[in-house]
Amino acid sequence: MKILIIAHDFPPTNRSASLRPYSWAKYWKKLGHEVCVVTAKLESFRTPLDLESYPELESMWVEEVQYLPIKSKLNNSNHQPSSSTKYTKLRSFFRKANTFLGTGSLFFASMLWITPAIKKISQIYKKNNFDIVVSTFGPPAAHIIGHYVKKRHKEIFWVADYRDLWSDGHLFESKGIFSRLERYIEKKYTASCDLLTVVSEPLKLTLENKLGKPTFVIENGFDIDEYSLKSMSANLKTSKVRMVYTGTVLEKQNPLSLFEALSELSKQQKNIDKKIEVIFYSLSFQYINSLIERFRVSKIVTIKPYLPRKEILNIQKEADALIFLDWNDPKVSGILTNKIFEYMYSGTLILAIGSDKRTIASDLIEEVGVGVYLGNSVSSIKDVIKKMLNAEQLSYSPNPEILKKYTREALAAKLIQLIIQRADSNKNNQ
Repeated sequence: MKILIIAHDFPPTNRSASLRPYSWAKYWKKLGHEVCVVTAKLESFRTPLDLESYPELESMWVEEVQYLPIKSKLNNSNHQPSSSTKYTKLRSFFRKANTFLGTGSLFFASMLWITPAIKKISQIYKKNNFDIVVSTFGPPAAHIIGHYVKKRHKEIFWVADYRDLWSDGHLFESKGIFSRLERYIEKKYTASCDLLTVVSEPLKLTLENKLGKPTFVIENGFDIDEYSLKSMSANLKTSKVRMVYTGTVLEKQNPLSLFEALSELSKQQKNIDKKIEVIFYSLSFQYINSLIERFRVSKIVTIKPYLPRKEILNIQKEADALIFLDWNDPKVSGILTNKIFEYMYSGTLILAIGSDKRTIASDLIEEVGVGVYLGNSVSSIKDVIKKMLNAEQLSYSPNPEILKKYTREALAAKLIQLIIQRADSNKNNQ
């Protein structure tokens, strides 16, 4: 099969959104398929570009398409995003307009990617007739591009993949007339897709009710090959209990109960900072800084700068416990992020914190046997931390059969098998 993947983010762009399409390209190519990826031009002012150590990248067919006439700085040896005044101002404008007007995804800067990406695909199509096109959301631009590819090449089988919701999404809320317009645009530009895929059962039900199309679940997962890439240069074990969080802290994640528990413990136990440390590895640290000051836990909680992914994976393996900040909003309780699967395969206990009610993520953690759901219970969080301080055994018994289901290789094979079956069925019904 000849397969075209439309993905705004792709390695070496270090975003969680890059990993899903990368695993498809990697494992579909190993299965003998010809795969082309159309992605956005790599610029380090948008995000770090440190996923370059994946050996398969060198032999992949990747077409980069630039949509912003902005150049990033070259001196980026520390892997952190380099500054761009033009980009920063443009992004700030779009975000402020979005928040004020409630426009949802309508003012995304990535909409500028649509026209040049379609032109690039048209050029590629002159020499290559693809059997399958897979677009992965977000941003919405990917599905809009997929729509136009399908419109021009009706014989192609189009898969519209959702990592998150489009309208009714959890990151950018639309309001009033913009909410209705966003729903209309989503229905219009996904109407011709042959297959819908999502990352969880709750999102499947939401999409089927909204778009009226059969939808299939292809979860996020973890590529165990990544452990061969990680750096083992530092021995991170110390005499302290080390709790770690890696990644961005979003508004709908709630770490307050964790900080309250740490604050109470610091008052109850002298020199607790000699026994435990809680570390946040993140590019976004303002909110966590405010909590550190509010709860006066600066001796316990620290924020460390961004590190390349291979180092973060090592840190996760060496920690005593990983903090998973669950979604504290029923609207997004069906989201299973890449982070949860990274944590699951780390071999480290996971503490699911921050949700008033159980979610699909906290259920999965306990089902696999890799952690505990603590929710917003300050007393439960304190009890677990006390057990770790006392070197008491905590329940940790990973189920290898369940873990196997969530390898990137298994999920890529599951998806391509589903696509081929549905494509053959469509041909037979024509």
